[in-house]
Amino acid sequence: MFAPDEIRTDARLYMLELEGVPVAQFLDFRLEAGRARLVLENGLSADLTLDHWFDATAANPTGSERSGAVVALDAKSQEIARLSFSMAHLAIYEGPQHDHHNAQGPVTLLALDCQGLA
Repeated sequence: MFAPDEIRTDARLYMLELEGVPVAQFLDFRLEAGRARLVLENGLSADLTLDHWFDATAANPTGSERSGAVVALDAKSQEIARLSFSMAHLAIYEGPQHDHHNAQGPVTLLALDCQGLA
């Protein structure tokens, strides 16, 4: 597990993985003190996975938990640290709804409430 403040100067990018699959990259990451909330900002999604998760959460908030990791990358896109999470709920998603012609899209803010961090 990494402490985001300790690697902020080394990390250039934060990759979000869900069930081992990279789904987005972000420029900013923080772990909110006092709670297990991961906050990622200023990102780009790789496909429609986050949109589908947002839709599933709206339809069934208690049945849409996911596991994954936030991976800190250096300037050469090499992994320098990893924070794994489990039972994450999509708490905040601020990004445009994608159309079917363009799967990539900007994600302004993404917050995950997690039950487990490692």
